[in-house]
Amino acid sequence: MRWFILVTLLLSGSFLNICRMLENAVARKETPVAVVVSGNIEAPAVITTPVLMATPTSSPTVIPTATPTVSPTPLPPTSTPTSPPTTLTVTVPGEVIWFDTGIEVRAGQNLSFSASGTINLMWGDLNSNVEPGSPGDECPPYENSPCLMSNAAYGALIGKIGDQEPFRVGANLETTASASGILYLTANDNHNYYYDNSGAYQVTIAIGADPTIYDTFDNPAFEGSLGQDRWGMGGSSPQLEQHHGVLVFTLSQPNPYDSFGLYPTRYSSLTLDQFQFVEAKLLLSSETETSGGGYGDFVLGVKAPLKDNRDLTFQCAIGRETPVRVKCSAYIWNDIEKRVEDYTEIGSKPTNFDTWHTVRIEVDREANVTFSIDGQSLGSYRPQQADEIKNGFFSPNIWIYSETPESMIGHLDDVRIGQNGL
Repeated sequence: MRWFILVTLLLSGSFLNICRMLENAVARKETPVAVVVSGNIEAPAVITTPVLMATPTSSPTVIPTATPTVSPTPLPPTSTPTSPPTTLTVTVPGEVIWFDTGIEVRAGQNLSFSASGTINLMWGDLNSNVEPGSPGDECPPYENSPCLMSNAAYGALIGKIGDQEPFRVGANLETTASASGILYLTANDNHNYYYDNSGAYQVTIAIGADPTIYDTFDNPAFEGSLGQDRWGMGGSSPQLEQHHGVLVFTLSQPNPYDSFGLYPTRYSSLTLDQFQFVEAKLLLSSETETSGGGYGDFVLGVKAPLKDNRDLTFQCAIGRETPVRVKCSAYIWNDIEKRVEDYTEIGSKPTNFDTWHTVRIEVDREANVTFSIDGQSLGSYRPQQADEIKNGFFSPNIWIYSETPESMIGHLDDVRIGQNGL
């Protein structure tokens, strides 16, 4: 018995010259290689590229084109907007292992817990009533069933973030989230013996501001427009509108290979000491669908300049293809010869129009790059130029592109820029 328990596309020679002169570019886009000569676009070059972890597809690989380098002086991170603090109260049932609070926290956020209530650990036996702050630092196994935390008392309120190690909450706790993910709570008990528990804890959780938030597009002052205090833009006839908490990109009846995009003015050119990841939510609207099968992409990217007028770009995109795909890749652009020197698709998976995806690009201190889609790692990439770029600058950007004269509409939300692991 148990007792306790970015974008400046080569639209025309004159436009490119103006953009270079102003140094107002945002990023590359993923398109077939094309060169503008006297206002005409040469046929795309056919390039065979290596593929890593690629999802099989009958669609041809789409090769990106170039954008000039942007090197404005970044503002200090203290100027970055943050999400407001939030206070929520949840009821944690005693019989549930790892109750999902529905609260997603970010590494670096301050968390404050206050808990009360009573849980019974064994069929209503009054001697088995416990409270969130149950004293003690031991929860021994019972019939080969270990406790969720062996170094916290039976019944003590414990928590975990995502699949990280659990931590003791007790009746009160103030801490800083060490990882990002969903917050789970439960009463500590032997893993196989939650079925005989009853009662619940009431837990009030104060969640501090998210230090990595750059823009959530919910400032009413910018409804129907763009917050140009945070964003620079370029490309062909940009149409950008904040609408009900998202930023809508519209490329209406474009010329072939048209594009436009954004770069964050406060984080436009950062070293690895200042920048180690960018993340955003992307959606490609079904209004983008075309019976003609014209290619186009809605892209989150990071550019790192190389020597000899070359750039290395990492990107994740939702592509208007058959089928629609969310994908990540890396490539080098030679700006002198106007060609792609290397293109590597890291991986992809099929998706649908009108579907949100959270894409993330991380660069560690050694310039190794990790690509993630919806919290799952898609793959990693070690650039041959790692030693060169790790002492250089990185420029995050978002852009939209269409290969054909058919509209592209993308939605952007929750842009985050921060240190690795935050």
